[in-house]
Amino acid sequence: MLFPLCFFAFILGILIRVGIFPVTSTFLYSIFLIAPIVIMVSFVVVDFTIRKKVARYEEHHPDLHVEERAQLRRAIDDLILQFIREMKLYKGNPERYQMRLYFNDYRGLTVLSERREKIFGVFNRGYSTYTTTLAVSQKGR
Repeated sequence: MLFPLCFFAFILGILIRVGIFPVTSTFLYSIFLIAPIVIMVSFVVVDFTIRKKVARYEEHHPDLHVEERAQLRRAIDDLILQFIREMKLYKGNPERYQMRLYFNDYRGLTVLSERREKIFGVFNRGYSTYTTTLAVSQKGR
């Protein structure tokens, strides 16, 4: 909630510097310009620190959400198999339905490519994404 306020204060500081809003006190100008930057940078640092701690905790406790993950995996497998049945029923083209997934071991899918994305075009992410399509046999066509 502080981000919009800080951004507004930063813009106000720039407008004061340009001369749209004349202010005689340079201290006030410094407050409008420097304080929002400090608050936003500290927010980013705190957010990054919390995310690292959560990731470290999840890494040390891999069994944290085992039941939920298994239930989700079964649901996704069921959806994919139901979609394959529908594709066979209506004689659809499986190449038209490509999916981008974070895991490549679902039943009924064929992996077309693997890609490791980059953050800001520079830093590699810690995981890959997979482009998949349905593994529907083309015998009946």
